[in-house]
Amino acid sequence: MSVTIKGGVTKQLPRHRGGLADGMHICGFEIASFHKDILATISRSLREGVPVTTLDGFASIPNIDGMALINENRINLERLNRNFKNLEARARNLRLLAADETDQQSRTEYQEDARRESKRLTEMKVEIDRLSNQEIKPLPIQFTSETEYLIAGLSALVSSDTGRIQLETATAFQSILHEFQVEAKGDRVHWSTCLLVPADGRVVVIGPFKGSVPAIGRKKSPADLDSLNYSLGAGISRRSVVSKLQDAGFSYHRSRAASLAPGGYLARVLLGEEVIWPQCNSDFNHERFNSHVRQIWSKNFSCSKTFYCWSNPKRQAVTDIVSNLGGRAYREQIWPLLKSFEIEDKHLIFMTQEIVSTRQGALPWPPSVVRLGEWNTGEDNNLKMLGSVFCQLCGNPATAVIRVPEVSDSVLCRSCCVMPSQPDLPFPRMYLDLALPETDLDQALLARARSWKPSYDAENI
Repeated sequence: MSVTIKGGVTKQLPRHRGGLADGMHICGFEIASFHKDILATISRSLREGVPVTTLDGFASIPNIDGMALINENRINLERLNRNFKNLEARARNLRLLAADETDQQSRTEYQEDARRESKRLTEMKVEIDRLSNQEIKPLPIQFTSETEYLIAGLSALVSSDTGRIQLETATAFQSILHEFQVEAKGDRVHWSTCLLVPADGRVVVIGPFKGSVPAIGRKKSPADLDSLNYSLGAGISRRSVVSKLQDAGFSYHRSRAASLAPGGYLARVLLGEEVIWPQCNSDFNHERFNSHVRQIWSKNFSCSKTFYCWSNPKRQAVTDIVSNLGGRAYREQIWPLLKSFEIEDKHLIFMTQEIVSTRQGALPWPPSVVRLGEWNTGEDNNLKMLGSVFCQLCGNPATAVIRVPEVSDSVLCRSCCVMPSQPDLPFPRMYLDLALPETDLDQALLARARSWKPSYDAENI
């Protein structure tokens, strides 16, 4: 599965941001580092050896200005035709929703969306016609040889420290990219691509080349990954849910957050339905869990209108590191593991204290790991110790970090699927999909941490 990463530029640091139609912020990455990784990977692969194949149906010809590719628009045409059909179906669905909607404001919003999609359809049809009638497309920048063609495209990646490049140079480089894909996995953004290069009157495909760069921002939980398959049109159906929740007395802020919950079960519960939750044992008390959801959502305003559950890989990593060491760990003991995830002391201070929202009516988020021993502000970090939050049923650390209103502990036990403070209230197992997967820890660093011994007297800690 590939995820289209949308571009975005700020004055200080250009970045690409990943997102879905339903408003979930997935992740981002630094575009300058991304460009340099592509260049380094392609350069190394060309030195070491890389597959080369002829691309059927394509040819290259020299002309008075340089090189031109014949039929290079075929892939673009296929992509546009696919998108045209999807957009056409979306516009038709919007018109049907507008016709069926009884609320005047919602009907007007549907009609505006339909007009906007119809305008996009018109623009896309013009582009499809243009490509269909185009036989030969000269390259935006002319090169005197095939070698310069490739070098100029690659050098465009690192033409500036900020990652910004001239439009014509970017267009030239895009001409040689083939089957470019980007996918966010855990704390990395993986990319793959091939290069289209003219050679002896033909067009050859060089590659594939593959690499990755660190991800920043929100990472995808299993629930996020599953929702990717259903993101198209999700915003359309959710609008009606938000309207119903507002009619039921919930603020727009909380209505929007509830509408983003996977599966639609949460919204149905808040609207008064007696929901039967999936992935539950036969003795699961659905009525009691529904009552818990309604009660906590009526008094806890700790939610955002832009997302339902916030996934933090650093918080999850700290939770898993301490758990792997038996639920107690010195800061000095785990410091090499923390550094591998770029976790600093300031992060630990923040993660091990209650987070109190400034929003009126919001309950505090308890930490998923707690402070033990002495935590002072001086330079001596030897006495700083972290402890897990333990499940009262199985006695193991609770490690599924989940920050949604109904999980008021901010963590569930992965085995028992309960909050540490309420062991008699089991959650549907689908809630575990809201947490990030268990952190993939460096086994050598973990073994070193397990064998670590303090070099000072820690008897009274």
